Amino acid sequence: MEGRLLGEGWGRGNGTGRAQAGAGGLGKRSRVAGAGRLEEGQEQAGTGASDRSPAAPGLQGLGQGCVAAWSHLRVRVTQREQEAAGEGGAQVPDAARSTTERGAGQPGPAVAWGPCGSAASSSVSPQAAMDGAPPPPSPAGLSAYVAVSQLLGLTLLATTGAWLGRYRGGVGWHSPLQFNAHPLCMVLAMVFLQGDALLVYRVFRHEAKRSTKALHVLLHGLALLIALVGIIAVFESHRAKGIPDMYSLHSWCGMATFVLYLLQWVLGCGFFLFPGASFSLRGWYKPQHIFFGITLFILSITSCLLGITEMLLFKISDSYSHFVPEGILANTLGVLLVAFGLVVGYVLTREEWKRPPLAEELALSMDFKTLTEGESPGGGSQ
Repeated sequence: MEGRLLGEGWGRGNGTGRAQAGAGGLGKRSRVAGAGRLEEGQEQAGTGASDRSPAAPGLQGLGQGCVAAWSHLRVRVTQREQEAAGEGGAQVPDAARSTTERGAGQPGPAVAWGPCGSAASSSVSPQAAMDGAPPPPSPAGLSAYVAVSQLLGLTLLATTGAWLGRYRGGVGWHSPLQFNAHPLCMVLAMVFLQGDALLVYRVFRHEAKRSTKALHVLLHGLALLIALVGIIAVFESHRAKGIPDMYSLHSWCGMATFVLYLLQWVLGCGFFLFPGASFSLRGWYKPQHIFFGITLFILSITSCLLGITEMLLFKISDSYSHFVPEGILANTLGVLLVAFGLVVGYVLTREEWKRPPLAEELALSMDFKTLTEGESPGGGSQ
């Protein structure tokens, strides 16, 4: 595509340069009608005509053709970047316009000629000119759904704390209350923080990809650490009380979810954050990463629901069927978990709410595919 655009620009610019070069002519030469030959006497007459180099006008036309071709290519690339970024109506800087578009007689931008005839324009790059424009607004409804998800997340954390504090005696580490750290840590880590980590690419739509990716990784890493604390709490509590481990459906689902979540995080860092994976390999793994990310979020909520039910049956099995306040509060927590998962899942699955690639990301993506044939130089862009 770039070659076709360069050829088109070269055709326009080189034609203009050759026309100007031909119009200049040589000082005292005259054309013989019909034969097209120069008179020998006129070639030798006058020192001014004999001192001029016949190659000078040709080089001048060649230089003007290169300038026009380069300018035309920059205009077309800028227009494509603006269309990709949703800013098709933005004005193209005058420095990037070709001589033909500015009109005859108007001087072009100052161009510094580099080695081998390459043009190093002193004008501002198209992306720098676009950086001053305000980012497009978020899609309608996205901000409202994200706000609702955060309200639900904070409410379910408060409900968990109220349940454990009012009816289970609170949270302590080196005490009989150590077990209560388990449900608090798992709800905070595997539901709230994991959900927010998944929403990062929807909320920060116009930030740099690497910054958004770093926040995504940090939130998942923090969730893993807090979840690990919750797992240690339940194992130590069971050991102190002589309770066997890993016999219930909740423990099986919860441990499997945590192990897969850790594996997902490690693979994500290896493929997308640190260099090493090729562009084609990252392109193959990305759909798998997205699918298992949403699946693990669903499994986390399911494990929490199983844990709430198991804890109620162990603690208030005799009065649970009588709609006691503790049972109602715990059931409310379960409903909030489901509601939070539904809102986050809805935001993640709306196609028009996905993060659009920035113009420079599209350019880098095309460069990686075209120039390296599957190998990414930096390895850091997803």
